[in-house]
Amino acid sequence: MGVVVWVVWSLLPSDEKVIRTKLSKLATAVSISPDDSTLVRLAKTESLRDFFSPDVDVQFEPEGRAMQHIVGRADLLSGASIARTQLQQANIQLLDIYVKVGPDKESARGYMTLLGDLNKEKNAVSQELKMNLKKIDGDWLITRVETVKTLH
Repeated sequence: MGVVVWVVWSLLPSDEKVIRTKLSKLATAVSISPDDSTLVRLAKTESLRDFFSPDVDVQFEPEGRAMQHIVGRADLLSGASIARTQLQQANIQLLDIYVKVGPDKESARGYMTLLGDLNKEKNAVSQELKMNLKKIDGDWLITRVETVKTLH
């Protein structure tokens, strides 16, 4: 019996690994290829629904620009849709992802670096992020995103 429990436990990925994998998939969903059709862009925008809670709170302050505050998944999807019409290409990566699951095993905090090539501009966006996640109906969803101010 103990061997069976150990095998099952060792095959199941940790919550940290599940979250890191989900965040990598988010970067792919946000990225835009110049070859993406309108239908593909729409589908990718709709797929963002799988990553964020309905009441997500995003506070994003790109370097040298004003703070962007988005509350709610509907507004986030709307903003993503508008951005997709204005960009021909976006290669987004989330690097150095660190995840710490809370003692309740229902909440987590993630820290990472967002690196983005936009259109033909390499590293147009480089931003440290902090995210809060919550396990909702067995799925890890992002409830809050905020930029982390770094020293230059």
